[in-house]
Amino acid sequence: MNDNHTIITEFLAWRKERGLHARCSVKKLIDYLDERNIDFSALKVHDAQEYQGWLLSMEKQKSGRYDEGTIAKFIKAAVSFYDFLKGTGRAASNPFAAIRRKRLRKKVLTNIPSEKKMNEILAAIGRFEDESGLRNRKVRYRLHVIAEVLYSTGMRELVLCEKCDRTLLFGAQAAEIITLLNRLLRKVSKEIGISVMTSHKFRHAFGTHFLKRGCGIRHIQELLGHKAIKNIEVYTKVDRDKLKQVFDECHPRKFKGAAG
Repeated sequence: MNDNHTIITEFLAWRKERGLHARCSVKKLIDYLDERNIDFSALKVHDAQEYQGWLLSMEKQKSGRYDEGTIAKFIKAAVSFYDFLKGTGRAASNPFAAIRRKRLRKKVLTNIPSEKKMNEILAAIGRFEDESGLRNRKVRYRLHVIAEVLYSTGMRELVLCEKCDRTLLFGAQAAEIITLLNRLLRKVSKEIGISVMTSHKFRHAFGTHFLKRGCGIRHIQELLGHKAIKNIEVYTKVDRDKLKQVFDECHPRKFKGAAG
């Protein structure tokens, strides 16, 4: 057990060094292997596949089965863990990279702020005078710059933070900056009375607003840096009001009335 604790600690430090979220649900995998006396260094692809099957059948203590998103997080954590083990010579390969993963159903994006609300959010983040002390105001100023860039470019948070100079990030790790930004966004969301805004929603808002302004889906794919068109299908699931508007504007008999 102590060895496992040491490995998990090293793994989380390894993730942090790479600007990845330190919180990672790998303990579920470690417990699973311990209960079955499976040596993690000897794990095979069929063992990894069985782990996913176990997750699919596993029931939560309170509310039924794990949902698809939770299972996907556990598997993603396992993939990352074995990348670490392989990179440090503790495993010869990554068995989770070869399994057939359960496909997630595409979800409709919800609670994406409108352009008007997005402007309100950015304006609220930019109220540096709300902070006490010069250092806190500088931190908020820099978080505001990061938020503006996220919305302006659609860039992923970690990618942006990895590209930023340490001066802009005031010496902090990328994951720490994202945590600070999300904390500020929760506060601002409550102040202006909207659903909780997160740093990743800047990217979703970027894609959604471009689509609503008539930008082609292929161009949005390029702007967001997705290799496959299927990865941006979520932006094509328009709301009912937008669908009705398009129907009214595009129907060939809109101006003609019923044909005689």
